[in-house]
Amino acid sequence: MEVLRKKEVSFFRLFLLLCVLFSRFDFSKNGIGFTVFINGYCENNNSTFNIQQNCGWKIISEATSDMNKVFFVDSIKGWIVGDSGRIYTTDDGGTTWLPQNSETENTLVSVYFMDNQNGFAAGYNRTLIRTNNGGDTWTTVEVNGDSGLIYSSLGPGAGDSIYFISNFGEVHCSGDSGHSWSNSYNFNQYGFSYLDCSNSPTCYAMQILMGGFYKSTDGGKEWERKLIDIEWSGDIYFLNDSIGWISEDWIVSSAWHDSVSLYLTLDGGETWSRQSTLEGKSLRNIVFLSNFEGWLTELGTSRIYYSPDSGKSWMGQFECDSLGWIKDIFFLKDRNGWALTNQGTIIKYGVLTVSVDKSDNTYADKYILNQNYPNPFNPSTTIAYDLQQESQVMLTIYDILGREVIRLVDKRQPAGIQKVIWDGKDSFGQIVPSGIYLYSLKTTSGFNATKKMVFMR
Repeated sequence: MEVLRKKEVSFFRLFLLLCVLFSRFDFSKNGIGFTVFINGYCENNNSTFNIQQNCGWKIISEATSDMNKVFFVDSIKGWIVGDSGRIYTTDDGGTTWLPQNSETENTLVSVYFMDNQNGFAAGYNRTLIRTNNGGDTWTTVEVNGDSGLIYSSLGPGAGDSIYFISNFGEVHCSGDSGHSWSNSYNFNQYGFSYLDCSNSPTCYAMQILMGGFYKSTDGGKEWERKLIDIEWSGDIYFLNDSIGWISEDWIVSSAWHDSVSLYLTLDGGETWSRQSTLEGKSLRNIVFLSNFEGWLTELGTSRIYYSPDSGKSWMGQFECDSLGWIKDIFFLKDRNGWALTNQGTIIKYGVLTVSVDKSDNTYADKYILNQNYPNPFNPSTTIAYDLQQESQVMLTIYDILGREVIRLVDKRQPAGIQKVIWDGKDSFGQIVPSGIYLYSLKTTSGFNATKKMVFMR
């Protein structure tokens, strides 16, 4: 993974309402300060936005302006879609982008691919287009009976099913990989921008207006509104059919409150609990890769926040005002992630493997110990490591004098990416002093690696 190292500029922001997109508000801003780019990094000066170091984000490319959505099928193949029917594709993880002819001039706001050949894009004026050759050619898909002006939130269901919803709440479903479509439900209400049937038959839908949240347990045929104490919805994300997060939109909710809250459900939206409160922010994009690890963006800014604890606390990971503001954020399960700005800049996230010389054993061909993130940290940090094969693993924290602080892992673990959160406490449950600490990974296969981290109280 790459690491973004930057200082941030302090900006006085004046948000002006421009338009409504799926009933979301897009805003411009005025900035004071300066920004410089050094080897792909953005350095802003005089910042009050507290950026954690080793945060994993790096500016990698620019495509074109007025882009809205990003999607990757794997770590190298992806697409972005935007205004005037613009579609770009990449074969190298986002470093270079090539335009594709969508055969439409309508704004595209959603994109989804089943594999690297078959995919769909959707947007304004009831636009739905598909490709079966990776986007080399696109054809229009006719969908009957829709009352909405915007098609949005394309995504998978069970098996070969694909779903999308219109801004007027009409749910469409295809059971044959998009060859034919039917209208499975009509809410007959305005303001829908989110539909998730990836855990079908359980589906979720969100209406921005007055915190409208709906759940279906039969693949989108029937829906029930679930109660949640939100004046106006910002964004929503479900990890599975039980665990999900929803945020308030500050721009509207500020008429009632000075802050917005992020809520968590553990029972599929039946009940919600407040996880955190953020003053004066309007949250645009939420994504979680596990019960604990998540990211969100702030509407009208280039800020990206990270949470290691299910959304209870958030810390800054990225900001670069000269890039415009972040429109979308997308993650694969392998923790490769991309953020897309309205100016077409691509920002990439990935687990960093520090460059070392041959004598250093922090890197191995088959095993990798990654730099903890965030670093420095408070109150907690995540340690990730790759196991090429099943191994007995010992992960231990030491102080700078080599004394054992706590053993986080001492067990056999399967091959793959492993993640452990350290809360800054020793084996007795006491918070350790500020300072430099070492974390060591040993396996029965002979891998032995040690890295430094900084805890700040």
